[in-house]
Order: sequence, then C-alpha cells, then structure tokens
Amino acid sequence: MGSLDVIARALWSALLLCVISFSSPLRAQPEPIELWHGRVKADQPFLDKLFKQFTAETGIPVHLRYIIFKNLKVELIGAAFSNAMPDAIIAPADFLGHYKELKLPAIPDSEMPDTIRPRFLKTVELDGKRYGYPFFYGNNLMMFYNKSLVETPATSWKELRVMKPYYDKRNIELITFSYQEMYWLVPVIGAYGGWPLEGKKPMLNTPAVISAFKFYKGLVDEKLVQSDCNLQCSLLKFEQGKAAFLIDGTWSYKRLEESIGDDLGVAVLPYIDGKPMRPMYSSHVLAFPDYESQGEKQTKLDKLRDFIFRKDVQRQFYDEIGQIPTHKELASLVEHTTDPNRKAHFHQLEHARMMPIEPEMSHVWQSLIRGWERYSMHGFSAEESAVYMQKTVEREIERDTQ
Repeated sequence: MGSLDVIARALWSALLLCVISFSSPLRAQPEPIELWHGRVKADQPFLDKLFKQFTAETGIPVHLRYIIFKNLKVELIGAAFSNAMPDAIIAPADFLGHYKELKLPAIPDSEMPDTIRPRFLKTVELDGKRYGYPFFYGNNLMMFYNKSLVETPATSWKELRVMKPYYDKRNIELITFSYQEMYWLVPVIGAYGGWPLEGKKPMLNTPAVISAFKFYKGLVDEKLVQSDCNLQCSLLKFEQGKAAFLIDGTWSYKRLEESIGDDLGVAVLPYIDGKPMRPMYSSHVLAFPDYESQGEKQTKLDKLRDFIFRKDVQRQFYDEIGQIPTHKELASLVEHTTDPNRKAHFHQLEHARMMPIEPEMSHVWQSLIRGWERYSMHGFSAEESAVYMQKTVEREIERDTQ
C-alpha cells in the first residue's frame, strides 16, 4: 500500500501542476516595431547595434528589414496597396513626395523635435506640411581621391584632362562614377545655372540642360570616364587602386574610410568652366506610415522617435557611419571640424541644392532617363531630346493630376 500511496501522491502533484500551469496567464511577448530601410550594407552592423540598444532601454523589440535601395520605394508603395505597411521607415526625404501612397500623416509642429535645425526641416516640407522627421542630412555627391595615386587633387575638369596621360601610362583610370544614373548628371545641370525642377515646374527644355547633356556626353567621347560602370563597379575600382578619383555620395564615406584608410582624400566636385558643380543634398528621415490608426503602438513609435533624436544617439550617426546629425548643437560642433576630409564635405555642401521632394520630381527623373538615352544612344540631338523630355514630363504630370 505504501508504494501505491507514493504513486497516487505523485500523480496528484502532476495534475495540480498542470492545473496551475494552464490557469496562469501566458506571458505575452511585446509586439515588435516593424521598420524597413534601404541603407547601404556597410551601415547594417551599426543599425543592428543601435536598435538593440533601443530594445535594451525600452523593452520594445524592433524588427529591421533591409531592402535594396533601388527597390525600397516600389516595395513600400506595393505594401501600401496591400495594407501591409511597416510601422516605421527610414528613407531619403524625397520619398515623402509620395506621402499619399505611403499613408504618411502630416506631423504637427508640437511633435517635431525642437532640437532640429530649422533649415533641415525644409527638406521634409511639402506645401507647408511635414511628413517625416529628418535625423541626418547630406546624401550629396563629392569627389574622393587616393592619396597614394594623387599628389594634389584636381579642382576642375580642365585639370583632370591634363592629368589623364599620366594615368594612362600607368594603366590607371583617371576617374570613375555611376555615369548612367541621372543623379550624377544633375550637378552638371547645376553648373550651367539650371535645375530640373523649380517649385513644381519641370525645367528640362532649357539651355542649361542642353549644355549639360553635351558636356556629360563629351566626358565619354574624350574617354575621361567609362560609361558602363555602375555604383558598385566604381567603388570596387577605386578601392582596388584601379582609378585615381571617384565621384560618389556621402553614403560611401565610411566604407571608403575603412577600406582605404589614411590614403583616402575628399575634395569638392571639379569645376566646369570656372563654375561649381551643384549636387543635390537631402536628409534621411524617420516616418510612420498610417500612424493615426496605430492605436496603442503610437506610444512605442513616439519612444522610437525620441530615442533617434537624443543627443547621444545623434552623435552615433556621425561617429559610426559619418552622417551629419540634424541636432542643432551637434551640427554646429561637427561643422567646425579640423579633419580635412570632413571640411571638404562641408565645403561641397555650400555648393549643393536641396533635392526637391515634390511628387513631380519622380516624373522628372523618368523623363531625364528617356531623354538621355535618346541623345546618348539613339542619335537625337541634345536640343531634340530636351524638347521631348519637357513634353513627356508635362504630359505625365497632367495625367497624374486628372
């Protein structure tokens, strides 16, 4: 009987344990913030570390989804149509031109961090309203050079032409960049006094655009640059010492700093006939699609925003990935740097113009691509291509507004 008592007691204990287990409420796992971004791969370790810090401090997990930048806008718009938007996005400010498709609400002034410099707020403003939080800025093109190959950087395309025979003899390319991308053409348009969009009006049939087309095509005709090298190809050539100069964006600064080290030099874009090239600049923003219907999750998103704009976190964007913070105090501090490469970056920004975020700019980009292809590959003149671009972009904008 003693053994039966032991067995009965054990069974009773097991049954009691099951009852207690099932009657106790399950500990709910915190719902994560779903955040999509298209930052370069070199930034991934930093972003992972940063949002782990946020989770450690708040208990709110963040699920990061990396999307190749060229696909990010399409993925977001597709997700909006299927009601599968993320809770938060990190993207260039020009994405805000699609605020309707991306379901981005206007942000009240009371919710915009007061630490942001007023000039940076302009990068997210459309028709007097703001649709994202700018947390670092720049995103502009500048010229990099390899100090082991270049004693004194060129300041103009005229000087680059003089340098070319020297590098030809050494089987080194003079300069490389993502030639077929129109973002690299825009600074040439700026040098000739034009801009692709003024306000909401496309400006593609202008003397500046025609002159820019001719100059840009001439770079290939003179064999100063190869036309078939994209962004990744150009970066690799430069890192491997196969090209002396590189025109690229601030997004590549940290990667180049790590791969080239002390031999990395930064200079302003080369002048054209005594006039500075004018690249676009913009901010990167944090934005919350469909924020107004997020319910209790709004509190989590507000905590994420406050974290991103905290002074010590803003400093990390500069120290870790070389991006200029929008924080008033920090922006002023880093602008007074003694680092010659950083000083060159700020000098370049003096010649830059803000990238338009108006939705019309999307049509301008497409028309530029088509017009450039007609001119550079299909035998049309620069003048004919300019007329075609202007008619095309005006027709597409009109169709969109109907």
